[in-house]
Amino acid sequence: MSADTIAYWNSIPLARPESEGISLKRARPEDDDESDDDISIVSRSPSPPPPDAMDVDKYDEYLQVAEREVITVNTKIKNTNKGFSMLAKMGWVEGKPLGLSSEGRVEPVPFYVKNDLTGLGKTNQDVRMIESTVSQRRELDSERQIKETEEQRLARENSVAKKAAVLSSLHYSASLLLRALR
Repeated sequence: MSADTIAYWNSIPLARPESEGISLKRARPEDDDESDDDISIVSRSPSPPPPDAMDVDKYDEYLQVAEREVITVNTKIKNTNKGFSMLAKMGWVEGKPLGLSSEGRVEPVPFYVKNDLTGLGKTNQDVRMIESTVSQRRELDSERQIKETEEQRLARENSVAKKAAVLSSLHYSASLLLRALR
């Protein structure tokens, strides 16, 4: 760059002076009334329905078309199907498997709809996480048992024995109740 160009760029101030009346905001007209800013845009009373309003939930009833056919995995494709006709042109016969050796599947691969919101590998990940947590817990319990005193060991064994006694009495009571109900 030349010395003149450098001098020109250095002469430009970095900040704009405040005295200038230049504003980046849009100018408002003088007669602009700001009192209507308090009014709610949403109406507080519901609008009446139009006289020829159609219930959205009953849309299919209003249509004058044939009812849709429910297609499942067990539904055979019709011979009017484009895929069926393409396979037939290539030599496929209904009821026989695809492939040169004719040892493939005759029926489509079965599937199930996954209704939960977890990903495909989430359940396996959860199982691995639970297994690792349980193994760590067992290691910590064994370390705690090694470090415990004789009094602590006896107290722990007594509490376990009490819990087992309560459980066995509950099982016994439940079995008596079931026998009485029969």
